[in-house]
Amino acid sequence: MTHRVILYAPTYRENMHFELSKDLKEALMADPDAVVVVKLHPVLQKYEQQFSQASHHQIRFYPNLSTTDLLAVSETLITDYSSIAFDFSLLSSAHSLLFYMSDLEAYAQNPGIQPHFVKWLPTPPLKTPAELKQAIIADQATDYSAFNHHWNTYNDGQATQRVVTYYCDYLGK
Repeated sequence: MTHRVILYAPTYRENMHFELSKDLKEALMADPDAVVVVKLHPVLQKYEQQFSQASHHQIRFYPNLSTTDLLAVSETLITDYSSIAFDFSLLSSAHSLLFYMSDLEAYAQNPGIQPHFVKWLPTPPLKTPAELKQAIIADQATDYSAFNHHWNTYNDGQATQRVVTYYCDYLGK
């Protein structure tokens, strides 16, 4: 049986203590046919190893797999402020991108976010576990076109050629 793979990769925060609350666990497990893989920042790897010992059959931790490995097999990414969203949006397997931002107001103050941050996201921020649960169940495809046009304009497979041309022109060759 094929399972939908959901990757939950929250942003690292200094002095962060990672915890999967009961409400968040329930939200993440909203699709009974999905496997949810939690990937934490490398600094928080101790939590991954700790949680991997007590993984639920639907929520898993793979501390030995890289984020790149996990992105390659994920259909849905749940993140908050992480740049992982830019990489995911370019993958052919990227079905849906969800931004779970339960602390948006506080995070906007410290450390801060870019002006108009929420406006250029490809999906609206989800602030509660109930909203996250609804979005997981809905499983709506994300339209990445405006997001990628804004953020990944030069990611077209021609970057090396542009650099070579630039330096050749600069050197007068």
